[in-house]
Amino acid sequence: MQRIPLIDYVGRPLLACVFLALLWLQWRFPLRRRHFSVLHRLVRNFVLSIPGFAIVRLAMLPIPLAVATWAQDRHIGLLNWVALPGWGVCVATFLLMDYAYWWWHWANHMVPLFWRFHNVHHTDLDMDVSTAARFHFGEIFFSLGFLSLAVLVFGIAPMLLLVFFITFEAETLFHHSNWRLPIQLERVLNLIIVTPRMHGIHHSIVQRETNSNWGTIFCWWDKLHRTLRRDVPQDAVTIGVAAYRDENELTLGRLFVLPFRKQREWRLPSGEEPDRAPQPAQKLAAGPEKLTIEWLQVGEYEVIDAEPAGPGKKKPKEDDQIKHLGKIEEFGEPAERRCRFDISDCDGRNRHNHYAPEHGARNGRQCAENEKQAEDKFNRRNKQSIELGKRNTRRHQSFAHLFTALRHKEFATPGKKKQRTNC
Repeated sequence: MQRIPLIDYVGRPLLACVFLALLWLQWRFPLRRRHFSVLHRLVRNFVLSIPGFAIVRLAMLPIPLAVATWAQDRHIGLLNWVALPGWGVCVATFLLMDYAYWWWHWANHMVPLFWRFHNVHHTDLDMDVSTAARFHFGEIFFSLGFLSLAVLVFGIAPMLLLVFFITFEAETLFHHSNWRLPIQLERVLNLIIVTPRMHGIHHSIVQRETNSNWGTIFCWWDKLHRTLRRDVPQDAVTIGVAAYRDENELTLGRLFVLPFRKQREWRLPSGEEPDRAPQPAQKLAAGPEKLTIEWLQVGEYEVIDAEPAGPGKKKPKEDDQIKHLGKIEEFGEPAERRCRFDISDCDGRNRHNHYAPEHGARNGRQCAENEKQAEDKFNRRNKQSIELGKRNTRRHQSFAHLFTALRHKEFATPGKKKQRTNC
């Protein structure tokens, strides 16, 4: 294998440092509440990415580099035909390649064959920096052909291709991370680049939101094509694909063969299609640090801060039933009333929270039904406890009476006088 010094001696160590830094930052300042084991997901995503990493190093870099060198030597490609200064070529390379990748990402969602492989990436039930490596090796093969074609058409210089590739991978790690940046800072960054809150909306189980925010480095392409969504706070986003909500269906073996099986419709296991009406927004919606949630406990409400739990902070129990019965403040204005309820599989092993706008009375009834179910469950347990207490009391009295009778040998028989015998 021929060495590529810029990748092997600069790119790899740099990307490894970025990965470790984001891993620590998302643990220290989490953006979204995690629902599954971080360690299990890290191991699964890493093992799944091994074939893809091998293809990237053995083919996805050497082949486009060879194409770039061949095109440069023969003066083929757009940037080889247009006379630009050095800085102009650098800017044009980044803009052209990132815009090309916007279309490639769009194709991965809209072309059924490509979506079969890209679906593996989106089925992650939590999203963090490890999700950036969760790609099926089949998608890497398709990306190899796309990248080689883009390099040939645009006439990308070999050195600039490597610099773009390192920047592209670093930005992919960044916007997949679960790092909660200060909202004002992220809004400034999101004027130029894709940020964790923006890309978090792209991983929503609401299909309209998944089919938005396709940018990788720059956010301008989504604004150009009117696919930019910034209106959903992260506490309202449920990560994943609607049809794949059971973690037991997303083991390593099943993920490898997922593209070759029949693809499911975009519906929850209950048959419902998750939806949320879009709202106009010119800046990122405030995250969960701006919301207050009411957690339904046994017979009473306990109001807690919805800021994600970090070191030293109390984290709510995942098996609590949750409802948000107040109003959410977004951009300083009252937002639509929402009801937060649990989506569980048939045996209740996995619970995934989902926000739905309250259209009509349907979700209002859902809230009332959840309240009634919790109250009935409490009453049943209370009744069982009372009955158990009564049975224990009767059993205790029976044992006490028997012990007394044995001690004094009082055996009463019909028609005969009781006889007392000294022990």
